[in-house]
Amino acid sequence: MGHDGFWHGNRSIYPTKGSKIEITTPGEYIIRTKTRWRHGNKDKFTLSAYAPTKIEMKKISPIKNFLNKLFVNIGSKSQLKNMNEGCAKTCNNYLHYVYFYFENKGSRKWIVDNTFTELENLRLGKNVKKVDEKSFHIEISPGERKVVILKKIDITQKIEMKKELKSNKV
Repeated sequence: MGHDGFWHGNRSIYPTKGSKIEITTPGEYIIRTKTRWRHGNKDKFTLSAYAPTKIEMKKISPIKNFLNKLFVNIGSKSQLKNMNEGCAKTCNNYLHYVYFYFENKGSRKWIVDNTFTELENLRLGKNVKKVDEKSFHIEISPGERKVVILKKIDITQKIEMKKELKSNKV
């Protein structure tokens, strides 16, 4: 189920500034907070929750590769474009990210090389093998799902992106 301002699925909710969320399905949830403090100052903040019954919140250790896991989860639920021999992909915007999701249900390795002919207000994330600042290379083995994440540089500005995707199987 999608809502303006946040995405909800598989017990994942991602609010934007000023949004309120109502969770009606009992269960365990992970709330990840990341605050962009002004002028580099860090300060305390409050996370509030209200319910008709008791809520237990506890701090957990950071989740390694959280963004990768998040976008693999979101990408796997998206409408995919079939490429060839069991391989599929999608590319979508989500909040201040653009992600490419790749899924290989085939029997051979899938190699993807992408060059951006135009890339404005976006930068390639840390999770990708960069050829240079406007190109990436990724290999997806049979049964694998992978993502390439781009992040907005200035979240108040528009993005521009044109790509030249080349893929083959080995």
